[in-house]
Amino acid sequence: LPKAYLQHLADDIPFNTGDPIHDALLTSVLRLVGTSGYDGATTARIARDAKVSEANIFLRHASKLDLFIDASARHHALGFPANAEFQQRLEEQHGAGITEAVMIREFLRPKFITSAPFSEELRVSWHDEGLLHKQEEQFQAFVEQQSAANPDWHPTLSAARVHVGLATGYGAGLLAILVPEAGSLPFDVVTIPLLDS
Repeated sequence: LPKAYLQHLADDIPFNTGDPIHDALLTSVLRLVGTSGYDGATTARIARDAKVSEANIFLRHASKLDLFIDASARHHALGFPANAEFQQRLEEQHGAGITEAVMIREFLRPKFITSAPFSEELRVSWHDEGLLHKQEEQFQAFVEQQSAANPDWHPTLSAARVHVGLATGYGAGLLAILVPEAGSLPFDVVTIPLLDS
């Protein structure tokens, strides 16, 4: 596979709200949820990691969940377009099959898996309608942006394409956590049936 890397998956998110304390809290909540789980990322730990007092969380958000929803929404607003741009560039150079394999490889990178809050975001959204609603809003906005940027795509097909990409990203990350030996399988185990369908 080509040596093309989604480096932004492993880096801290470059939040720029205009409030450095808020930026630090957003970064800290994602980092701690990714490494300790949502329940393990207490407000005290988030504040300590951000090097601010715990009161700063509650000056900006009603709860830890509100902070997490805010951080997740801002992260997706930056990450969805970055992933799409990377994928489009790669597909133009190498085709759809290689691109899907690279995307799966990137979502399976150990540094990304151990630092990403995505599996926890998915788990929390199953129990919180606010987070689920925010995810659905962002997903729809992203599909609309992609459809506007690619007018030759049929709206239903573009939504389906984004759904498959999102499911593949979440699924690859969860698979690596649940069945670590799956990382030793060849990528065409997924990409051939995916593209054939």
